[in-house]
Amino acid sequence: MALLIQQLHNWRISFKYCGNIQLRFCYVMSSFLVCPGYMKKLTCRGQHYNVRVEKFLPHAHLLPYVDVMVTNGGFNGVQIALANGVPMVTAGQTEEKPEICARVQWAGVGVDLKTSTPTPKQIQEAVMKIVNSSQYRQRAENFKTEMSHYDAPTLATKLLEQLASTNLPVFRTFQ
Repeated sequence: MALLIQQLHNWRISFKYCGNIQLRFCYVMSSFLVCPGYMKKLTCRGQHYNVRVEKFLPHAHLLPYVDVMVTNGGFNGVQIALANGVPMVTAGQTEEKPEICARVQWAGVGVDLKTSTPTPKQIQEAVMKIVNSSQYRQRAENFKTEMSHYDAPTLATKLLEQLASTNLPVFRTFQ
């Protein structure tokens, strides 16, 4: 199993979790790791062979190989995971994240931990729940299929042109 842990505030716990579970790969991505020299110190001290810690990893290259994504529930991370059919464990309680995390769980594409500071046990139980049930992967794959039918740039252009030409709000669109 390959796991992506993205932008958790308590990245030390997620790093500890990665080393304590049988994973093929565990990628920890956090923009919180921005101090020069700090990444080198972190990656050299006690790192397990299957853990890679980076400030940034391109989702498009990584997500096709990820079985579960653990994320803070930010809009972009959730959208790219769904576009790749990857189920999620979400743990975010700031900005819009509680609403997005709740929708992830409601849609059946992941588990909402309802905290921004999950424990290793919470992460492990949620990941194993997703891995042991095909429903999460299937629902995420369904979203991937649905999303692939939309040409978002073209649709956005049409809607903006409609708005500009009518000067009226666009409430509905039909493809």
